[in-house]
Amino acid sequence: MANRRIKLTVEYDGTEFHGWQRQTKLPSVQGSIESAIFELTKQEVNLYTAGRTDAGVHGLNQVCHFDIDCKHRLLTFKDGINRFTPQSISILKAEEVSEDFHARFSAKARAYEFKILNRRSPSAIYRNHAVHVPYKLDIELMKESLKPLIGEHDFSAFRSSECQSSTPLCNMQKIEVYSEGEFIIFHIQADHFLHNMIRITVGTAADIGRGHLPANTFEKMLKTGNRKDGGITLAPEGLYFKEVIYSEADYKIIESTEK
Repeated sequence: MANRRIKLTVEYDGTEFHGWQRQTKLPSVQGSIESAIFELTKQEVNLYTAGRTDAGVHGLNQVCHFDIDCKHRLLTFKDGINRFTPQSISILKAEEVSEDFHARFSAKARAYEFKILNRRSPSAIYRNHAVHVPYKLDIELMKESLKPLIGEHDFSAFRSSECQSSTPLCNMQKIEVYSEGEFIIFHIQADHFLHNMIRITVGTAADIGRGHLPANTFEKMLKTGNRKDGGITLAPEGLYFKEVIYSEADYKIIESTEK
């Protein structure tokens, strides 16, 4: 039979992994899922993902796909992969899609969340799932300071020295900041992101929110393109790959585990 293209929606706790991308001798999300598919089907596959995450970064609705010559039902893929992966990985949904779907290139936008625990004491429970900032942060000040980032800009000042993107241009579509109890949540959506872009953005916002940097810092960073004009790069534990935005008009869902 012809190859089938299978789209997976994946949730994972990134604490024990050295990022999404397959590593030769280190645990990764991609490597774990590919190994599980081999255990299930005895076929080797290559996973393609909407966005590779770094070590310690979590996934709420990451999307990937693979091609396979196999008659398994979609529920067999979903449940079987879950059986062979660590408990820190969960396949939420499996879909068979048309060949014109690509997890990365079909994506219109990606959205991330960043969680800050804003209290004096660190957390024994959330130490791997939020970044602790013990200083009081001014949420309204941070919201206002982030407004200049909306739209298409050169984000050279927001990328790490290891960034391999061919262009610093990104279209920032949405930034929301709100509180949930002792947590401050940043919801950030763009067509794509540069390496460490969100961690630098939120770290700079936090430095503004505690009064260490002026409110016009983001405007200055966009103007100069100089990373040194920004604030700290926050740790990865607070970062979550939240979702991928696709246009279903661009491809066909043949079958899904969700009816």
